[in-house]
Amino acid sequence: MIGLFSMLLGIVGCADLKYTPQVPPENRQLQRQKAIETRIQEEFKDQNLKYKSIAFGQTVTVKPPSFAKLDSLYEIKYRLESTGKRDARLDENIGIQRMICQNDTARILYMEEHVFSLSSDSISEVFSGTFSLNSRNEIQKVEFKESYVIPSNLSIFYSYYVLNESFMWNSPQPTQEENDFYLIYKTRAAQLFGKQKEDFIIHTLNMMKIAKNKRSLEKQLFLQELSKRSCHTGVIDYKDAVFLRVDQVSTTEDKIDYYLVEYQYNQKTGESTYVKKQFIFKYDSYLQLISKEVVH
Repeated sequence: MIGLFSMLLGIVGCADLKYTPQVPPENRQLQRQKAIETRIQEEFKDQNLKYKSIAFGQTVTVKPPSFAKLDSLYEIKYRLESTGKRDARLDENIGIQRMICQNDTARILYMEEHVFSLSSDSISEVFSGTFSLNSRNEIQKVEFKESYVIPSNLSIFYSYYVLNESFMWNSPQPTQEENDFYLIYKTRAAQLFGKQKEDFIIHTLNMMKIAKNKRSLEKQLFLQELSKRSCHTGVIDYKDAVFLRVDQVSTTEDKIDYYLVEYQYNQKTGESTYVKKQFIFKYDSYLQLISKEVVH
């Protein structure tokens, strides 16, 4: 749907290194986040794609050795001045170190992890990437770690997934049951790659949506709902629907090999006529469909 876009990144000159009062770190981080959001919105404003910020990580500051040394000198200066003292030799060393920094071609970079989505009417592409910004909040480099295409109606569940939030209840804090679900499904997702990982994440999000509707993480409810969805699309017209069995199959005590679900219903074929439909479904331990057999 959406390719990994390229940012137009210019080379900036050396910033003024004069000693000025420091802006609180949290304010600087918010400014960088705003710069990232604005840039993405500008890139896609003419493509009918809706940008949504999902999450930002912790800032990682990458400083060349010369800047790190200047920081340590300023830290000493700050401690002295807070006690009413001054050190002429220290001021001289700071001046020398500032000149060294001005001649250093390496610049300080701020690495911001960002997860966001770009959506059309039916699908969303979610991205996870690292944005490198300079001290002027100019984006210098963008590296994307991964991206997935998911149905737009699952976007909100991807937000819950990324932020480890409750997806069944109206509270950000997940229950222990939801935490256990996240642990199982995120551990499995981390073992997969490419399309296989994307499909598994979509499956996970669908499970979360079912759990929200049912207010339950009961496996039997999942299996029944997944089986129904596999048989019925659009307006459902059936009667006498019944699950003949929902079985867990294990060859060892500590491992579930698969689940078997047998589902039967009478499908309307005429004004007052019905035909019996019967299926056997096989699901893996993560409730992904392995096979669907038509019995009759």
